[in-house]
Amino acid sequence: MKRILLLIVICLLGVLSACVQKQILDDVQLVTAIGYELTNENELKATAVTPIYKPDKTIISDIFTETGPLSKEIRKQLNMQSSRPFVSGKIEIGLYSKDLAQKGMLDLLDTFYRDPAVGSRAYLAIVDGNMQSLLEKQYGQQDNGIYLSHMFEQNIDTGSLPRTNLNQFLSAYYSQGIDPFIPIVKQENGQVKLDGHALFRGDKMVGELSAKNMFIFKVLMDKYTKQDSTAVKLTETNQREGEYVSVLKIRAKRVYKIENTTEVPKITINVKIEGNVEEYSEGQQIDKKIIKTAQKSMQSQVKKQADDMISMFQELRIDPIGIGGQVRSRQRNWDENHWLDVYPNADINVDVQVSLTETGIVE
Repeated sequence: MKRILLLIVICLLGVLSACVQKQILDDVQLVTAIGYELTNENELKATAVTPIYKPDKTIISDIFTETGPLSKEIRKQLNMQSSRPFVSGKIEIGLYSKDLAQKGMLDLLDTFYRDPAVGSRAYLAIVDGNMQSLLEKQYGQQDNGIYLSHMFEQNIDTGSLPRTNLNQFLSAYYSQGIDPFIPIVKQENGQVKLDGHALFRGDKMVGELSAKNMFIFKVLMDKYTKQDSTAVKLTETNQREGEYVSVLKIRAKRVYKIENTTEVPKITINVKIEGNVEEYSEGQQIDKKIIKTAQKSMQSQVKKQADDMISMFQELRIDPIGIGGQVRSRQRNWDENHWLDVYPNADINVDVQVSLTETGIVE
């Protein structure tokens, strides 16, 4: 009996494997990055990046561009200029121009998400500047799709970029009490860099945060891994203009206090930040007085930036840090329409406590 069952399993495996379309890597074009923008005629233009593996084991990027009314039609056009078919199973990042994002991205993202070959963890980015120019430049020892993916990964793990990908964008889009965001990248001095965040209402880009606000944005919505750092300008009394300390190994926690959830809510976000002071721009020994001054300066600067940021979110009627989700979790009869009405006038206050410890080297 066992032998018969084993024979049946073997036969089924043979049949199933015959149904799977085999793709040999040398026979296909593996797309690692795809960029979309609008032409002057409002057609869709796509720029695809594929790796070329050189005999000396180096990797360079090969670039293909096409235009068309639909992304699927563009893929057909791309195949017409290549000796090998394009496949999307290795896409690491999708990039979109600002004008395209302002018109709405859901159709493109939905097609992207429904492609079974594309992973839901693929990154997304808005490009500030020329899409083709950004993707044509060789930035590292890998092709540009892998390079950009690694740049995002290390800034999420050790820098000021909150966790973000295709799945999280669509989750925020379809969820109540939170709105999507996408990082912005730009080309500068021959390099590609993160340059803030694009902010969305629904699937349309309605505003952006500058790079200098990325630290505060992550403090308000994501956890830190003790590896990020920031420079704090000493603004308390008896400090000379231009004095800074470097705060490393930052840890941040948030606790929400929400009152009057049924009417216009009063919301307090208690933010606790811990870190180490390891550099002082004036070159003298770091003492307790400097530590205390740095704590007060950082506390006031973080609070002001956070309050200004949330005020901007309320004016734009967007909620990328998910304040509405916090209210929803504390309210039984959540009404999204009511929240959207009261959110712009909600009393939202950020209370910041900073604790800095240890001293390190002087500059």
